[in-house]
Amino acid sequence: MTYLYTMAPQKKDIFKWIAVAVAVVAAAVSCILLQRWEEYTFFYREQSQLFLFDRPDILSKLGGIGGFALVASQFIVQFFKLSWAGSVLTALLGVCAALILWKTVRKTGASQAAFPLCFLPVFFQEGALGDSLYYYQGFVAFVTIVVFLWLYVSLFQKKSKLVKVVAGVVISALLYWMVGSVALLFAVCIIILDALHGSDGWYYGAASLAVVLLFAWAAVRLGFIQSMRMAILQDFYYEPLIHPGLYIHASWIALPLVVAMAVLAGKLKGNATQIVVACAAILLSLTALLRIPSHMDKKYYDMLRLNHFVVAGEWDSILSDRTARHENFLMMNVRNLALSHKGQLLDKLFDYPQSGFMSLVAADDQSDRILDVIALDSHIYYQMGNVAHSQNKAFDASVGVRFGSPAMMMRLIRTNLAWGAYGVAGKYISEMEKTWGYRKEAHEMRRFLWNDEAVEADSELGYLRRCIPPVDHFVGMDPHKDLELILSVEPDNTAARDYYVAYMLLAKDVEGLKSYIENDPKAYNPDGSLHIHLQEAVLVYSEEDETYCREHGVTDGTFNRYQSFKRKFLELGASNGNPIRDMKSFSDTFWYYFMFKKI
Repeated sequence: MTYLYTMAPQKKDIFKWIAVAVAVVAAAVSCILLQRWEEYTFFYREQSQLFLFDRPDILSKLGGIGGFALVASQFIVQFFKLSWAGSVLTALLGVCAALILWKTVRKTGASQAAFPLCFLPVFFQEGALGDSLYYYQGFVAFVTIVVFLWLYVSLFQKKSKLVKVVAGVVISALLYWMVGSVALLFAVCIIILDALHGSDGWYYGAASLAVVLLFAWAAVRLGFIQSMRMAILQDFYYEPLIHPGLYIHASWIALPLVVAMAVLAGKLKGNATQIVVACAAILLSLTALLRIPSHMDKKYYDMLRLNHFVVAGEWDSILSDRTARHENFLMMNVRNLALSHKGQLLDKLFDYPQSGFMSLVAADDQSDRILDVIALDSHIYYQMGNVAHSQNKAFDASVGVRFGSPAMMMRLIRTNLAWGAYGVAGKYISEMEKTWGYRKEAHEMRRFLWNDEAVEADSELGYLRRCIPPVDHFVGMDPHKDLELILSVEPDNTAARDYYVAYMLLAKDVEGLKSYIENDPKAYNPDGSLHIHLQEAVLVYSEEDETYCREHGVTDGTFNRYQSFKRKFLELGASNGNPIRDMKSFSDTFWYYFMFKKI
């Protein structure tokens, strides 16, 4: 008897250490995989919100439905600016939620072998975060109700029917106000837990469900929430204009099933049966974790990665990215922006695929409806020195995002300082000084307020101010005309000049190129030479007049290569060859683009 008494605690201790080991491994594996699959989604989340250490702002958010989850999620997401922070914090929160869920179901007789199963709904939640349209608020809300499930079971499981009903109703109502629609999931789970635990009158738990549905109906009727779909489903934590896919709801489906399966497994007898249960639980949870990439939009994730590189100024990373040669307008916009920042826009313009002037900036009615494109346009116009249009786009992007954009707010500070709109810039500075990640950078901008001399002496702000035309005009109607105006007041703006020339080359504007080469001294380099692509343009519009070409900077090397180009083209014509394919050696020239690229 003594032997049996001493063995029981040892068995319990062994399982405790096994559980700790499983939790540590789960945290490490999920952290590594989240970093691999969702790294740039975490960065994007940080750029899609502003958390202000401002009491009125925080209290205002807390007063709304789901306010606690919103504030808590924004507080966490602000740290995603740091590399690995998103993956580490999410993995730790997820493992904590799984452990708390395990403690909860164990109190109702769940099998120890079902422990790995508690990671299943958590992994589904982490997978849902791969969709940037799913708010981090939903993940925080899910963790919150798991904590409250544990509190309910710990405090009220053995209480009278009346106490349990009242507790369930009060907690459900409180949760709906604190974290939103996930309170419905809490109400469903307490009914299942009470039923499987064998509690008398477990069906009275339906009162909690009824309260949640009543609150949801009232929230819709009073206009706090748009529809019942958003009021009672995971849609509450998703972009309102879009219906989420089934995978977003997987964790909500999994949680009550896991609760039921874990408790029912505890009623099974035999070690072999428990081993089978444990293996099945591990396989289910691993499958949920490893299936995350299959539910992600890989093309959109590519754009999130490039968006991060733009915000971080990692231009080499853009040019070495696997999307660098994609013929998508947004990808081309980002790539050409990177080339401009490296001073290589003209030099390497035709080293990459191009398709008309929209390869430089996708400015049309459709792009103005997409916030990510608007923000990218702001970066491009800022690089050109188009202060007004960059500011306009930054404002649209900032107010279009539900809770602001740090990068666009900092852009608004700089553009308003360049304009001399110090009162407006001061307001933005005051807001950004309330953030964790940008307060120092914003505070450093204060020295420019009402200080024209400091602004004009600064390399960045002074340059921007010099780029502002003295006469009011509409911007954005024609990017090429805007560049002409910028160059008229700041001829040494190399980035604007490169964009100006690239625009004409990609638009195949031969007359514009001819006028530029003949009339603008800045078309030539300081040593009197003409850029190679402009030499190629001269040969396009005046190949028969060798004297003219020589006078306008065409070198022997360019002449010789043009002759090779013509000879190859004629040979392929005579042999019915495919010049687009067989003349790839000339794809880095304006001639190849001019002849074979349809725009």
